Amino acid sequence: MIPLMQSHASVRRVSSLVAAFAALVISCSLLGVPRAEAQSSIPVPDVPQSSLPEVSELAPGSAVPWRPPIPPSLTPRQSQEMSVQTAEGERSFILRVPDSYNEANPAPVLFAFGGSGDTAEKFLIYSQLHRTAGREALVIYPRSINGAWEPAPYSTLRPNADVDFVRAILDEVRKSYNIDSSRIYAAGMSNGGGMAATLACRAPELFAGVASVSGAYYHDVDEGCAGGATPSLIIHGTWDHLVHYDGGVLHGAPYFSVPELHGRQLKRNGCTGGSTQHPGIGTTRFIGEGCAAETELLRVIGGGHNWYYIPDAASEVWNFLSRQQRQL
Repeated sequence: MIPLMQSHASVRRVSSLVAAFAALVISCSLLGVPRAEAQSSIPVPDVPQSSLPEVSELAPGSAVPWRPPIPPSLTPRQSQEMSVQTAEGERSFILRVPDSYNEANPAPVLFAFGGSGDTAEKFLIYSQLHRTAGREALVIYPRSINGAWEPAPYSTLRPNADVDFVRAILDEVRKSYNIDSSRIYAAGMSNGGGMAATLACRAPELFAGVASVSGAYYHDVDEGCAGGATPSLIIHGTWDHLVHYDGGVLHGAPYFSVPELHGRQLKRNGCTGGSTQHPGIGTTRFIGEGCAAETELLRVIGGGHNWYYIPDAASEVWNFLSRQQRQL
């Protein structure tokens, strides 16, 4: 009888542990904590590319959206639906105006591009840029055509159509708002991160800085660039299952590895060296030195294909961009 009682007690203890673990998982789910984000703060060894899953046949991905308990409250002044005429017809965007806006003071502008398939509204919510950049900048959320930004291979637009769209948006917004032309920025996630990097390549005379999170860097993102240095920030996880940190092929087209694109940006921005910092557990920061324009890579060890909350991408992006200013 004694062994049987001990066996029953052991079963009860195991059951209690299982129940506690299940409750913890459910609690994290209810709090909106993405599993990949929890992993991103834990240091793990680098993994050979061959051990990562094959994703060449997967649909274009974007971040797993994190939804705050209460969506951001947008007054008519803060959030406006606007449109412009382009060679592709009428295209629209959301303009979010900060409460601090004063027409007597030029305001910075941030273009925010969501991932493939993301709506402007969806990216507005999960990027959380309204709580960082949105305190002082006009934040513009353009709408893509067929859920894609150039130069992704699945984009159906002519070359430079999205770049021209961005220029048209600026011309339209200038009609109603006092814009600081020395502080125009771009940031994006996944396919939208590739779009931000494309603007640094093709419109360096316009942008004071760009930032990309889990970006997809197809080769046209950084080939045939116009002359000029543009401050650039990359945030990318080493375990990105969709856009591999070490590069690869997706949708039949090759894309740069993260270190390769960072190296190209270092060269274009005239950097002569670099340093490495470890700002927190699970992250490594590579900083260009002697550069004509600030150039930085924040590597998230073990991070997946996400817009990060650990580290806080919205804060990292705006902390980097807000200190950049272009000479007019």
